[in-house]
Amino acid sequence: MIISTDTFKDLQSKLKIFQSEKTQLEAKIQATPRMNMGALNFGHYQMSRKKEQLQSKILKLNSILQPDIIA
Repeated sequence: MIISTDTFKDLQSKLKIFQSEKTQLEAKIQATPRMNMGALNFGHYQMSRKKEQLQSKILKLNSILQPDIIA
């Protein structure tokens, strides 16, 4: 896949933004106090889901920017 330099730069900037958001979200998750066993913490659950979505986007962008070339 050939990517133009403008598109490449756009993808790189999106990647940096997603990585920054993921880092901030990880910090929020770590700062969130743990609930007692059996108690539901929907805020923590939502942050974890968002983190997983960001990780998926990061992996996808990385695979576009740095494709595995098997020769």
